[in-house]
Amino acid sequence: MLTNSEFAKQDFLTDDSHFGQAGHIRSVLVKGDENVKPFISIAIPTYKRAHLLKEAIESCLNQKDYRDFNIVITDNDPTRGNETEGVIENIHSDKILYYKNEENIGALANFNRCIEMSTGKYAVMLNTDDLLADDYLKKLNGLLVRYPTADVMLPDIDIEIDGKIKRQKAYQSLMRKISRFADLDRTAIRLNINDFILYNPAGSPSGVAYRRESFLASQGFNPKWHPTGDKVLYINLSLKNQVYLTSINAGRYRFLDNITQESGMRTLFVSQGIHINRYLSKRLNKKWINRYYKGATYYRLNRPSNKKFGIEPDKESINGLFETQPNILDFMFFSLIWLIALKCWFFRVLAAAFRTYLRGAK
Repeated sequence: MLTNSEFAKQDFLTDDSHFGQAGHIRSVLVKGDENVKPFISIAIPTYKRAHLLKEAIESCLNQKDYRDFNIVITDNDPTRGNETEGVIENIHSDKILYYKNEENIGALANFNRCIEMSTGKYAVMLNTDDLLADDYLKKLNGLLVRYPTADVMLPDIDIEIDGKIKRQKAYQSLMRKISRFADLDRTAIRLNINDFILYNPAGSPSGVAYRRESFLASQGFNPKWHPTGDKVLYINLSLKNQVYLTSINAGRYRFLDNITQESGMRTLFVSQGIHINRYLSKRLNKKWINRYYKGATYYRLNRPSNKKFGIEPDKESINGLFETQPNILDFMFFSLIWLIALKCWFFRVLAAAFRTYLRGAK
């Protein structure tokens, strides 16, 4: 992992591929048939969380009214006969492809590897500790057929905290509300770079569907840009490919079983986001980004949920990244831009729903 100063010097819009960083380490097939070519592969990178993996696999196998998929698992623990291997051996399904990496290649490199080893036209990411909704693949299939040029499809996902559904991402939450009178299960909206600057609509990697060919032609996840490597990837894809957002529910992102709770991780998320947006401000000549993200940082550092869910970032180190400390005026600027953006998003959603209605989708 890079230091803060090293991260600030990175070229985030480089065309350099990151797949080669672990290219010399093989993934050995332990179980399954590589010759099966479904429409969708569910890609599950894993490392030493067998009990959670079993639940994730079961959520995949329990899909309703859709069977054109397989499950591709890349295990970052090279130990043969480990608990993970035992769990998979006891699941009697011909849909599973199980690989072991000969060495631990790291989390984001394993994300890349899992999609590389997928055999479907599309690959759907699923974190080991998350669950797919039982109707997700059926609905996703309909969208991918309906939007055949989509390179990435970003779904909504429920956020589970302490066993309860607490919240959803704001963009998708608005789409869900509008869905009450407009059938948005058949609708997706193409995103642009401003969507990712104003707000990170991707959220968790779980449920995100990639056209495998397009993903392999991209830079992929950079293992050095942990934990915000997924955000950088989506920014690049939004500039060069067709990235869509939909309100269909991918399942459950189980908030307390992942890296967001590790010591110092929330501070890294915020500080790396500051460096990424500074880079974009300069590279894309969008000077408003710095002021906007300064106000967003003020909000992130002071929202009540930080303490409630035990994710308080280090305010002193984050404030030290600015020449002047973020204040209420910065927050007001952020709020104004955000409200304007949300209003524009509302009309984009209505327009997309209306186009779906006119086309008479089935």
